[in-house]
Amino acid sequence: MGVRLLVGTSKGGFWVTSDDRREWAVEGPFFKGWKVTAGLRLARGGFMAAVASDVYGPAYPDGDDRRLRQIWTLCEHRGTVYAGVQDAGLFTSGDGGKSSTTWSRASPG
Repeated sequence: MGVRLLVGTSKGGFWVTSDDRREWAVEGPFFKGWKVTAGLRLARGGFMAAVASDVYGPAYPDGDDRRLRQIWTLCEHRGTVYAGVQDAGLFTSGDGGKSSTTWSRASPG
C-alpha cells in the first residue's frame, strides 16, 4: 500500500510519496513562496492546504476577521471543515471548504 504525505514548509508544500516506504519521491513545491501550515484530505477525495504569507496573511479562510494570523490545523467531520487558527480561534465551513465565502467563526456553546 502506497503512502502520500503532504509536507508543509515555509517555502511551499511538497508531496512525498512511496510505494514501499523504503524509497521516497518528492514533488513540488506547490504554493511556492508561501508557508504551508496545514493540510487535509477531504472525504470527497480532494485535498485542502492552508497557506500564509508574511506580507498577505493567511489565504484560508478569508473571512472578514483581519486579526487572523495563521491556520494551524484543518479537520473534517461529517462534511464540515474546521480550521483551528492563531490566536485561539475556530472557523467552520459547512460546504466542505468548497467556497471561501462559507467560512464563519465558530461560536462556543
